[in-house]
Amino acid sequence: MNTKTKNPPEGGAPSWLQNMADQKQGGDTVMGLLKYLVIAALVVAIGITAWQFIKKGDSDTKAEASDLIFSGIELLPSTPLRDFMTINKASLGTTAEGGAYYDQLAVPNAQRKSVVGPLTTPEDCKKYVDKVESVLATFDEKKDLLLASDQAWLYLHVRQQLLFFAARNSRDNNKKIAFLNEQMKLLDTLEKDHGDVIALKLKSDTRDPDSSGITLWRELARKELAFFEKHNLDAAITADQGLSATLKFANGQTLMFKFFSRVAPKTVAAFLENVKGGFYEGTAVHAINKIDNTISFGNPLSRLASGRKAIWNNTQGHYTVPNEQNALLPVKKGSVSFSGRGVNTDGFHFNVHMAAQEATSKRFTVFAEVTEGLDSLKEWFQTEVHDETGISNPDLPRVRLGLESVTVEGVIAFPSVDSWKPSPKLPEVPDETDQEKGFYEAIKEEAKTDAEPDTKDDQKKD
Repeated sequence: MNTKTKNPPEGGAPSWLQNMADQKQGGDTVMGLLKYLVIAALVVAIGITAWQFIKKGDSDTKAEASDLIFSGIELLPSTPLRDFMTINKASLGTTAEGGAYYDQLAVPNAQRKSVVGPLTTPEDCKKYVDKVESVLATFDEKKDLLLASDQAWLYLHVRQQLLFFAARNSRDNNKKIAFLNEQMKLLDTLEKDHGDVIALKLKSDTRDPDSSGITLWRELARKELAFFEKHNLDAAITADQGLSATLKFANGQTLMFKFFSRVAPKTVAAFLENVKGGFYEGTAVHAINKIDNTISFGNPLSRLASGRKAIWNNTQGHYTVPNEQNALLPVKKGSVSFSGRGVNTDGFHFNVHMAAQEATSKRFTVFAEVTEGLDSLKEWFQTEVHDETGISNPDLPRVRLGLESVTVEGVIAFPSVDSWKPSPKLPEVPDETDQEKGFYEAIKEEAKTDAEPDTKDDQKKD
């Protein structure tokens, strides 16, 4: 039987199916069929493998970008921004402003690893800045990968926050300014290229309808830079020149201290305003804490309710001051501080520290330091405190240790750069509670017991 080669169909060479149909009958046909089936299977396998390889490469790239970004997130606060802002105020451009803001990262808290502990010493701050710089260097190496990923906005947002917190905690002012300037540029890029991202459009201030996450970060960085420009800061923390306070006590002793408004402008302003208003006149020590090594003064109730010592530490009705803790001013012997009260500090209570106490530094905002008379408080520090059952203030001294007057000379050198102002007013004297009555009864019983003669001892003498 004659065979004739058919002309290829229009459009090019015959398909593998056409060729298979043209094969002669018998074994050649079977072999041809197997041949083409194997080829087809190989083509499909290669295609699937290639697709999986491409897919895996894309997945690996995304995973690498995510891992890099989360290495930066680990160095950001997992708590509200206001809590992290209170750790170190080395540059001081923002204090009260930060209290109203939260970091805007759209990452669940469960995914945020808190690897940064409290920055309570200059060494802690340096370690933190070193970690941030290491992460930023890695970001630079992988910049193209990060910017090409679908998480580019998150990378830029994490980076600008790292720059801000590194600036807050660095003692090198040249670094501070460099960090903040780069942050400002990144914020411009975020707004231009990723301004439609929902997490960045969140309203940070209900009073300003045009505010957003980008707006608040730009404002924070701007205020930091403005403060540097205004004060031309160096890294050293020095006391205000010519500003001092003198405290006169009921035992005739005096105490003098200097202020650090460069570090704690609001706290210094609050203390000076309290003195100006006469709030400390005629008050008394309301606590002697042998663990914290502190003698605490300043509660107006120790004058307004001088006969009700159980409430002398009551803070109801007190105004608060934005927390200005600073690792550059840790608690040491002779430090003068305001007591922590939540995220702020109490507007009246101040403490004189009789010894260093690093473990509790985070609870105090140091704003001054004793220059004369600290030894005169040693005897007071040894005063016995009440230990009656049910007392709400176990640090209350058994005898009244009076503060007769406080006078101030000089003016504040570095007033706060924002609109916050101290607003002290006398608190109302609270009604007497059953617990307070019980305390006074316990004191009477103790006094009565002490006054009774020891009949057993008298019998022994007889």
